[in-house]
Amino acid sequence: MRIDLRKRDDDAELTVPPRNERRRLKQTPAWGEFVEAVTAGRPGTWEPGAGFNVVVKVTQDSLPGSGYPATGIPRRPLDHVVYRSIRSKAKQIRARGDRAGRRQPLIVSICTSHPGTEVNADSFRATRLGNALTAAFCDTRKWDEVALHNFIGPSRERERPIRGSEFISAVLLTEILDPPMPLYGPSFRFAETRLFRNPYARSPLDPSTCEALNELDFNHYSYGPQHGENWSVPLEDPQDQRPRRSQESGSIVWSPKGVFNMSLELPTDVLLRVLSGEGSVEEAMGQSAPKGAIEALKIAFRCGCEIESIDKVDAVPAQRKPQRVKFQFGPPRPPVVAVKKQENDEKSRTGMLRAFQSLAMALRRWRRP
Repeated sequence: MRIDLRKRDDDAELTVPPRNERRRLKQTPAWGEFVEAVTAGRPGTWEPGAGFNVVVKVTQDSLPGSGYPATGIPRRPLDHVVYRSIRSKAKQIRARGDRAGRRQPLIVSICTSHPGTEVNADSFRATRLGNALTAAFCDTRKWDEVALHNFIGPSRERERPIRGSEFISAVLLTEILDPPMPLYGPSFRFAETRLFRNPYARSPLDPSTCEALNELDFNHYSYGPQHGENWSVPLEDPQDQRPRRSQESGSIVWSPKGVFNMSLELPTDVLLRVLSGEGSVEEAMGQSAPKGAIEALKIAFRCGCEIESIDKVDAVPAQRKPQRVKFQFGPPRPPVVAVKKQENDEKSRTGMLRAFQSLAMALRRWRRP
């Protein structure tokens, strides 16, 4: 449900019933009709009477919804993830001490993959995104109860804006959202970006900058079905991270065209694991190795096959494909050994040649009559 409080007469001052009058007003026929309409799912409007300049309007969604139990719903602006991000960034700005930099427009970009309930919950008791931004930028100490309810939410906290928030010109929020109907469409998530300008910024953004920011599109990459976020173990622990690395690296491709003509394409992570001594070929490849690939490599080693080429297959972030290495094997070739000629060998060869020449001349003289 959405509850709005508005003035019945815009020219007059807004007045609401005091607490000691509300029990009496709930016994009037107007209140009963209002409750009946809201309970039946219809829009309800209630006016407490001529003595109070306020109109209460309640609307509901046309279709009911259901889902898993939601946790971490913020109940006040101070607990909202966007409010905390703005407060943290404003603290950095104050600590920087760069007065020249403070006079320049500053945009805080927040990217979140939190569940939607933590950013913009549908519960009437939750602090929504607009409530958190209003509390971060606006001084609410002089606001009346109706303004606090409409713009801050059910917490109704009278707080001054975040110290240093005036140096922030705008907030660019990018949410990684789940597909609306994952059962009938792709399971990949998508990014939705919204720009919120600070009305009290010292350096406001010009219209051309706002237009350029509104045209940003972060959906050039596929964000995947959120596999990696289920892992909380640090990457430094290889024993627990091997299943994750195997899932992210992809499969091993083996193209056999004979013993002396085959190619093997494997992820870089598998190759580095073997070269670093983290495990054998069987342990590194695991179940991702095609049937017969390891035996074919053993046969190629026994036959003395050569590697004709090693190609690097670049990673494709848009398709969530990591870097890979492709080996092309060919037939064995015997090595050709060339002995370098030494100076002593040349001298000995010259001496032997002279000896043979002397021997030949002696034989000729000996055969003469």
